[in-house]
Amino acid sequence: MGWYALENIEDALQDSKKVLLPVEFKVWTVFAVIILLTGHIGTGIPTVPFSGSDSGSTDELEISSNIDTELFETGEYQFQNIFSEASPFDEITGEFSSSPGSNLGLILLIILIPGLLLFLVFVSSIFEFVMFKSVKEAKPKLGYAKEFLTEGLQYFTFRLGFYLVLGASIIAAVALLSINLAHAIIVIPALLVILGVLYGISWVVIHLAIPIMIYQEQNLAEALYQSFKIIKHNIEQVALFWLIKWVISLTLSFIVSIGILSIFFTLLIPFFLVSVILAIITPLLAIPLVLTFGLIMLAVVLYISVPVRVYLYNYILNVYEDLV
Repeated sequence: MGWYALENIEDALQDSKKVLLPVEFKVWTVFAVIILLTGHIGTGIPTVPFSGSDSGSTDELEISSNIDTELFETGEYQFQNIFSEASPFDEITGEFSSSPGSNLGLILLIILIPGLLLFLVFVSSIFEFVMFKSVKEAKPKLGYAKEFLTEGLQYFTFRLGFYLVLGASIIAAVALLSINLAHAIIVIPALLVILGVLYGISWVVIHLAIPIMIYQEQNLAEALYQSFKIIKHNIEQVALFWLIKWVISLTLSFIVSIGILSIFFTLLIPFFLVSVILAIITPLLAIPLVLTFGLIMLAVVLYISVPVRVYLYNYILNVYEDLV
């Protein structure tokens, strides 16, 4: 018995060539769209979901025309008005805070932004399966999404739980450290253990559980259970798989980053010069050019990601097939 992680390096390359060569614009474009919808625009498959900031906060700032200061006298606090003239911002903030429309808009933003983020995470969860299926069948199709709505919902639920545990762990650690830095002796190692466990579970889900769900049509809980059975009986193979996959991802990430930066600066110079000339005439003329540059760079990143992502997904599936 050989080492699956080493044997499949070349096999995954040959499988990827069969899918992507000769170059067909439609095939590459569909893969690019799928990669965009997975949220993994890059080289490696993030085992910790870096689609990242799923929550935000807003702070309300009130500007008052009367700034009160506290003076300590005979054990009592007395308040004195030290400014008599109103600030020019008072009228603006007053109108904003008193406007029903602005309050409604703020409420809608508070609801819509998290809702949109959750929807994007759900879509990316479905298209994780779509990408695996497209590579497995050697034919990319957006229509695979209909087959994996249930599986995508399960993975989405897992990711939400992941985010909640991760966020709660970090908040708890920060809270304990803010009370007493001496807690660091216990808190930091405990946090590192929690992060390690979360990373490990996430890695198992991406590299073993999802392929099991696709090949054997099992739910996520069953696939996780079977994944840990595979690890138990093939611990050395899985450990080498993790190491080789990490090295491959790191190497490809370095190579692709250099390529993207080279293209970025090559395109930036002419776009920048033209934008400056247009901005001299009127700044509004430069806006479409800047947007065009952004879209071109997005397309460049996506198309460069296609062979890398197809190779990595092929590598995962090939190793998985040997493990089972």
